[in-house]
Amino acid sequence: MKRYAPTTEQLAIPLEQDGDPFASQDIEIPMSMPSMANLHAHWRTRKRLIEQQRGATGRACALQLYRPALPVNVQLIRVAPRLLDREDNLPMSFKGIKDEIAEWLGFDDDRDDRARWFYSQQRNAKGRPRYQAARMIITTGHESCATCGAPLVAGRYLGPYRDNER
Repeated sequence: MKRYAPTTEQLAIPLEQDGDPFASQDIEIPMSMPSMANLHAHWRTRKRLIEQQRGATGRACALQLYRPALPVNVQLIRVAPRLLDREDNLPMSFKGIKDEIAEWLGFDDDRDDRARWFYSQQRNAKGRPRYQAARMIITTGHESCATCGAPLVAGRYLGPYRDNER
């Protein structure tokens, strides 16, 4: 099966920003994002897939984003035809992407307290049945809701997960 490899022009799609362009950064990278927990494949096949994800993410970060001041909130959104299980499969599908973003931010490990990670997913638009992408929203600072203390990313409330399931 041939994997989709984006061209340089398709590498990252900068999305429209609301307000201050330096408050948050929002890009979408076309790539395959299967659930690594349910991917019954040879270890080399898994390794190649993770290397492709890390390579595309690293190039997009280097070419399209500026390195933000720490601490940061990073929201990772999976855009695909089908939704994954939120508890196990969704975070595992972002493992290579998360490792590359942590390395780009200058962390030795993705468990650093200066970055908070949030995962969500949405179905792709009608008319694009096979399109898959990873969307990243990176904001500076750990914002919290004044009322309940829940985390905010780009001024929007995020529970532990928010899905566009229906």
